Amino acid sequence: MDHNASHDIIIIGRNIAGLGAAYALGMAGYSVLIIGPETRLYGGFQLAPNGFSAMETLGLRQGIDAGALTVNAIQLKSLERAETLAEISHDDTLPYAGISRQHILECFLAALKNLPVTMIDSSLKALHLGHGSAQNRLLLETGDIISAPLVIGADGPAGICRAAITGYQPEQAATDHLAMRAEIPASALAKSFSNPVCQLWLGRGSHFVCYPFTHQGQLLVNAVYCMKRGATSSSTSAAIQQIFSRHPVLSSFADDNIVWQETDLPDCESLPVWQRGGLTLIGDAAHQMPPHLAQGAGQVFEDIACLSNCLKQAPVEQALRDMARIRSHDVTAIMQKARQSGSVMRLDGLSARLRNNFIKIAGGGFVEDWLRS
Repeated sequence: MDHNASHDIIIIGRNIAGLGAAYALGMAGYSVLIIGPETRLYGGFQLAPNGFSAMETLGLRQGIDAGALTVNAIQLKSLERAETLAEISHDDTLPYAGISRQHILECFLAALKNLPVTMIDSSLKALHLGHGSAQNRLLLETGDIISAPLVIGADGPAGICRAAITGYQPEQAATDHLAMRAEIPASALAKSFSNPVCQLWLGRGSHFVCYPFTHQGQLLVNAVYCMKRGATSSSTSAAIQQIFSRHPVLSSFADDNIVWQETDLPDCESLPVWQRGGLTLIGDAAHQMPPHLAQGAGQVFEDIACLSNCLKQAPVEQALRDMARIRSHDVTAIMQKARQSGSVMRLDGLSARLRNNFIKIAGGGFVEDWLRS
C-alpha cells in the first residue's frame, strides 16, 4: 500500500477533531489521508456561542444550525429538595443549543466530499517519529507501513499520538468519579424535559444534567448523572433507578427501558506542548476537557477554526506550530475553570447544602458572571 506520494498530511482519528482538521487542511489546498475506523457517536452535547462562532469561521454554521435545538436557559436545581435555586437566561443574540454528536460528525463528512481527503478504515498500531529530514513512519493494524512528513494526532487522550508526545502511555485505571449517560426519547419522559432549557440538579457528591436535542427529526433528551465511584453498594444502574424512582420530579428517568452507559470521568489535563517533530496533537488528544463547563466540543471547534485561520497566513508546517502555540495557551484557562466547576458540583455534606443556599441567595446573575470571569 502506497499512500505517501499523493498526500501531504496524515491524520490519526476519524472523529470530529480528525475530520475537522482534514476539512481545514483540504480547504487550504492540502491533500490529506485520515486513518481510523468509521465512527458513530452517541448522545448530544451543548454548544455555546464560542462553538457556533468557530463553525461560522469554518463556513459550516448553516449545516450545524440545521440540527441545533436552541437552549434558552440553564436552571440550577437542588436534587435533594426538588426546588429551583437559580436560572441563567441566555442572551437571544448569543446562541446556545443542544445538538447531536452524530449530526456534527455527518456535517464534517458532507463537507469533505469534494476535498482532497482519503480515508482508510484501519487503526494505528505504532508510530515512529522521524528526526531531521526523516519522515514519520506509521504501522497500521493491517500490517501496512506508511510514512509522511506531517502527522496530526486526533486519536484521543489514550491514543498513541498523545503517548508519542508525552513519552508514556497512560494507565487505564478506574477513576474516582464516573458518569452514567443516556439518550432518551423525549416522549418517554415528563413533558417538562422537552422544554428548551438545560437542567442542572445539584446533589451531595453528585449532580445530574439533562437537556433536549434532536437527531433525524426525533426529539431526544441527553441525560448525564455524575457520581463518585462506589458511592453505593448496589450496581450503578440500580442506584440511579433508586434515586430517580423516589424523586418527585425525576421519577420518569427510573424507567427500566432506559439504557445507561457508564463512562469514567478522569482527571483531565491540557498538555503544555502539543508538538514533537512532525507530529501535532489536536482535540481531545491535546486537551481532554472536563464535562462541567459544556466546553468539550466548543474547544475542539476552536482548535479547528484556529488551524484554519493559521493556514490562511502561513504554510502548513508553520500553521501547525502557530495553532499549537495559540491553543495550548488559550485552553489552559478554560481547563482551570472547568475543573473549578467540577469541584463545586461534587461538594458533599454540609458544603453541598451551603453551596445550594448560596446559589439561591446570589441568583443566576452571580453564577453567570463567575462562569464568564
